Amino acid sequence: MPKHGYQVLPAPLFLFFTIENQKILGNFLTLMGIAVRDADFDIRQAEEELACWGNFKNAFKSYVRLRKLTRGEPDTKKRDVLRVSLEKKFYKTYGFRVSALANFLDQAQMAGISQILLYTGMRYEEITLLQKGCLRSDAWGQSIYSTEVKRRKRSSQDVRPTAELFDKWVAIDILVDAIHVLETLCDVKDTKWLTATVNGNQSDRKEKVGPMGNTALNGRLKVSARQWHPGECLRAIRR
Repeated sequence: MPKHGYQVLPAPLFLFFTIENQKILGNFLTLMGIAVRDADFDIRQAEEELACWGNFKNAFKSYVRLRKLTRGEPDTKKRDVLRVSLEKKFYKTYGFRVSALANFLDQAQMAGISQILLYTGMRYEEITLLQKGCLRSDAWGQSIYSTEVKRRKRSSQDVRPTAELFDKWVAIDILVDAIHVLETLCDVKDTKWLTATVNGNQSDRKEKVGPMGNTALNGRLKVSARQWHPGECLRAIRR
């Protein structure tokens, strides 16, 4: 039974969100030349994306370099001039605008985060602790490990190995794909945090980039959900 104030997500809607996330994550991995683990993903779904984006893998690398160059320019006016110049060169090379790629990367990040939330039941404060390398092999096959111990202090009486104090969740293939996408997106800001904003200005010119806060994550998930056609959501609920 749900806790007071919470509602159970209807199974058809859960499936709808899963499939929509699956499409975005599978397309991104295919475009990057990374094998998709989820056996239910139809590679034919990515054909339209492949035709649309062209040389996506190199475009992504160029975008990472573009962000690094603009991030390294401390002068605001010079940074703006540099950004315009680099974006024009980017468009001339790849045939699509930086803004279009940035929007797709945002969608991929939120699809990855949403999929993890759906299949693990993590709270916001738990998913924001995830870092690169959190996916590890163990007796279950693969699991997602929280890489920081939260709200726990090892006392002198606590003799358990440190690894036992870490939270972990079993990672089925659909979650392995989500983690791979989020780890790839970390390259944009050269960060270890899987939930650091990809295209937002948060800490973009600071030495250390942190994960999104709970409020920011909630807002981004709402924006992501609005991109899906409401009619499709309603049809999913009524099935």
